[in-house]
Amino acid sequence: MLLVEFLLDPRDQNQMEALRTLMRGDLNALKVLEELALRALAGNHDAATDAGAIVDRHAGGLGRDAAFVGADDYERNSQRFAFKIPIFVDHESISGRERDHILILDQTGGQYQINKADKAKGTGTFDIPFLGEMSKHNTQRTAQVMTYRDAAGNVTEPEAVFVMQEGFLREGAGRARSMAEEADDIASLLGAKGNGRNPKSSLPVEALFPKDSLMEDVGAHNSQGNDAPQEKGYHRGVSAFTLVFGRKAVAAIAAAPVDVIVKAFANALGYAGRELFARILPSAAMDVSGRLRYDESAALKAMGYSGWYDEGAQSAMGELRSLAERAAAVVRDLMRVRNAVTAEKRGAELLKVMAGDGDSGLAYEDILKVLVQLVDPADVAGEFFVRVDTGIKGEKD
Repeated sequence: MLLVEFLLDPRDQNQMEALRTLMRGDLNALKVLEELALRALAGNHDAATDAGAIVDRHAGGLGRDAAFVGADDYERNSQRFAFKIPIFVDHESISGRERDHILILDQTGGQYQINKADKAKGTGTFDIPFLGEMSKHNTQRTAQVMTYRDAAGNVTEPEAVFVMQEGFLREGAGRARSMAEEADDIASLLGAKGNGRNPKSSLPVEALFPKDSLMEDVGAHNSQGNDAPQEKGYHRGVSAFTLVFGRKAVAAIAAAPVDVIVKAFANALGYAGRELFARILPSAAMDVSGRLRYDESAALKAMGYSGWYDEGAQSAMGELRSLAERAAAVVRDLMRVRNAVTAEKRGAELLKVMAGDGDSGLAYEDILKVLVQLVDPADVAGEFFVRVDTGIKGEKD
């Protein structure tokens, strides 16, 4: 499509009359604009001149210059899965990939290349007539990478955005806390370089949702005498966590040393995984084939096994191999970002990593836990928003 944007003043009667006249005009102009968009995106430089003539004509009629003139070549591919049992459950999941090529046709020139990936899931239960679904839980993950090429052909390094959104209706109080915990699992690793957590970027999860505030003692109201605490039910909640990686941050991700990437991968694992992986880190190294090599006998001893036939030894080593293979896959994915020959291609490769289309298969928040460790926190902007309506009398929202 081709977009010509005019910003008009609704209090200006002359502009409003001009707008009414334009809206009653020749709709063949739409066909001309479409042809111009196709020509412009195909690299025809005369198209910008022809578009300028049309813009000038409308600007004269409206009495205002155009605020923006651009052509957009947009493409989306998506996959959808839906499952429904009437009344009881309604589930839908959608994942997609988008590409936007925006060509600016005013005097500034230039073009934007935007690649985006997203994944959304929604589940509703107990759909009661006239009342709707009694319980809902929706999540959305979005990754976006953008580059800009100016009129002279100079290209900026990529910038990236990650957004994690979640909402619920009539679910347990633990769901509210988990929204903050999932965001903190990423934020608290900002700039860690594989070394623990960063308290300066951690979120105040305990202040927002103290663990002891999520449960209620229902024993006094339970006719069966069961005094076991039960989780409170909250009415609704919504959260949004956004991270914006500046050009320096993306460059740092692409240039990260292999040993730091491996340490960051290990640091992003759960407690058991970190402890297991820590056994091989001192002696591990990447070989020329892109595999993480380590001394298995030494790893066995480090984990407290005297030999392969000890109970649990083979299972532990199998888990260790799996983690090592995934760590090596993350390194290979980031090497593709580093070795891309243009900024646009680096952006496209980074999006593949963020969306889980690389060798590692880690996607969205799982790979972000690694990527955020590789940057300088000063090169990243972040925001976390949460609102929860408890629906409980006397309890603060």
